[in-house]
Amino acid sequence: SGILVWLFSYLVESPMAYVLILAALCCCLTIFLVPKFSKKVTETEGNQTHSKKSLKEYKLMMIGIVALGMIAGVSVSLISPFIPVILKHQGISVSLIGLFMAMISLTAIFAAPIYASKNVSRYKQWLFFISELVAGLLLLMFLTSLPSLIILLILVFRAFLYTGSAIAQELIELELFPKPHLGFFFGLSQSSFFIGDALG
Repeated sequence: SGILVWLFSYLVESPMAYVLILAALCCCLTIFLVPKFSKKVTETEGNQTHSKKSLKEYKLMMIGIVALGMIAGVSVSLISPFIPVILKHQGISVSLIGLFMAMISLTAIFAAPIYASKNVSRYKQWLFFISELVAGLLLLMFLTSLPSLIILLILVFRAFLYTGSAIAQELIELELFPKPHLGFFFGLSQSSFFIGDALG
């Protein structure tokens, strides 16, 4: 993200605005990555189907997991390191920036139990879709000058949405990944995300 700002600084007058737009686009692009599940099968039937396949037969899934995991990591790292800088440019005092960042973490902590519902599992695709879409649109609001209270509300709501998005993503992965190789694919997904995060 720092490199992008540096590169954009040679092309445009407000490089951070373009990085924000790029980050918002990355969030919005994830709405097209929600898989369509086939008809439900019982756990026994699913295990019997997947147990016959080795990891070599999931090459396409592995490539998709690595690619999408890295995209997700990059999109997060494009905005997260810049939140304090964005707040400073919005006129928030240094003392309040720390409080605002703490509110983001607290929101994520208290939001997680709210998503502990059967309906979340039932509508996980829609939850992921809407959360990423709205979070991407909220990022674009930082392109304008906003009052402190509105900025705080945006950050809190964005943290709430990202918490739901992360939970929905894990539920989708749990249903999508082959059960006999679940640990391997979850590890691959997390590793890909952190590689993308480091690159961003």
